Amino acid sequence: MKQSKVSLVSIGWVNNETGVIQPIREVSSLCREYQTPLHVDASQAVGRIDINLDDIVIDYLVFTGHKLHAPKGIGGLISKNLKMLKPVIWGGEQQNRLRAGTENLLGIHALGAALDARKRSMKEIQKQLTTLRDMFESSLLARIPEAYINGAIDRRVCNTSNICFGPIDGRAIVAQLDNAGVICSQTSACTSQIPEPSPTLLSMGLSEENAFGSIRVSFGVDNTIEEVEDAIPLFDEVITRIKKFMTV
Repeated sequence: MKQSKVSLVSIGWVNNETGVIQPIREVSSLCREYQTPLHVDASQAVGRIDINLDDIVIDYLVFTGHKLHAPKGIGGLISKNLKMLKPVIWGGEQQNRLRAGTENLLGIHALGAALDARKRSMKEIQKQLTTLRDMFESSLLARIPEAYINGAIDRRVCNTSNICFGPIDGRAIVAQLDNAGVICSQTSACTSQIPEPSPTLLSMGLSEENAFGSIRVSFGVDNTIEEVEDAIPLFDEVITRIKKFMTV
C-alpha cells in the first residue's frame, strides 16, 4: 500500500445537480491503495440506485430521509469504525455517546418504514421515474432542438434532468415556470440562494452563459405522465417568450 497525506476523501455518490452517478467503486479502490478514509454522501443515491455495501469499502456513508419521503430532519450514518467519530453535541450518553439528546423516535421509525417501502418497490419506482424523465427530455428536445442534457446520458439516476437552454436568463425561466405551476430550479437546493452560475456546470466545461441558462428538473413517485405532458408546452412557451424579449 501507498501512503497519502490526504486525511479524508469526501464525495457525493450522485451529483445533486446533474444526477450523474460517480465512480464510487474506483474511488474506494484508490482510497484503499493510499490508506485514506472515504466519506460518501449518498443522499441522492439511496432509494434511486441499488447499493450494496458488502462488496465496496466505504468508511463513512451518510444519507437523508426526505429524499425517499421520510420526514425532513432524519437521516442515517453508516460507519465502519465508530471510534473514529467525535460528537458535536455533548451531554447525555445517547446513541453510543455520539450525539446527546433524546432520539427522534418518530423520525427513526418513519425513516425505517420509508427505506423498507422503497426496497420493496425499488424496481417499479426506477422504471416509473425513468419513464417520466425520458419522456420529458425527449419531448422537450423535440420542441427546443438547441437545448441539450448536461451530464452523462446513460450514467444518471432515474429522477434527475439538467437541461441547458443556451445563453438565456435561467432565473427568468424558473420564475415564469413557477408562476405556471411548474417547480424547478437552476441548481440544487443547497446552492439555490447563490446568484452565480453553477460551479458544477462550470467545472464540466460550460460557459457562464450556458451554465446560467441551465435548469434542473427532478421527478418523484407522485408525478404522472399527464403532468409531464402539461409541463412540456409550458417550457416551450416560457423559453420562446424569454428569447423574444432578449432580442428586442
